[in-house]
Amino acid sequence: MNWDWLYSDWAPWAELASGAVLVAAVAWWGERRRMRRSDPDAVGFMPWGTVFVLALFVVLIAAVFILRYAL
Repeated sequence: MNWDWLYSDWAPWAELASGAVLVAAVAWWGERRRMRRSDPDAVGFMPWGTVFVLALFVVLIAAVFILRYAL
């Protein structure tokens, strides 16, 4: 099996993008839990919506660099 694609220029950007997708998924789940909580007075301290938007921004920037190096 040929593993040369792991040493390409876009692989670190793909790792960053996949990590940011994971963070965005966790933030989406946290925001969904916050919106559906049974006690509306039990506020949390984590800004899940902001974390989600920033993670998607990182995914977008990493995707631009992936396409730049891959094409």
